Amino acid sequence: MSELTKEFFLKTLDEKLEEKLEKKLDGLVTKEFFEEKLKDLATKDDLLNFPSRTEFKSLQDDVKEIKDTVTRIDKRDLLDSNAFASDILKINRRLAKLEKTKQDKQPVK
Repeated sequence: MSELTKEFFLKTLDEKLEEKLEKKLDGLVTKEFFEEKLKDLATKDDLLNFPSRTEFKSLQDDVKEIKDTVTRIDKRDLLDSNAFASDILKINRRLAKLEKTKQDKQPVK
C-alpha cells in the first residue's frame, strides 16, 4: 500500500486537475479551429477592393434601368405578337371568304 506522502498527494491532485481541465477544454475552440476560421475572413486588401456605397448605388440604378428596359421590351413584344395574330386571323377570314366566293362563281359540272 502506498504511503500518503506529500508527493503522492500532489501527483494525484495534478492528475485529477489535468483530467478535469481536459474535459473542460474539449468543448472550447482550439487554436487550429480559430486559425482556420481566420482564413475565411476578409483582409484589409479585400476591403479596399470592395465597392463603395456610391458604386453600389450606381449598380442598383443600372440594374433597375435594365429591368425597366426588359419589361418595356416584353410588353412591346406581347403587343406585336397580338397584332400579328390578329392580322393573321383577319387574312385567314378574308381568304376563306374569297375562296367561298370563287367556289360559288364557278359553274357546276
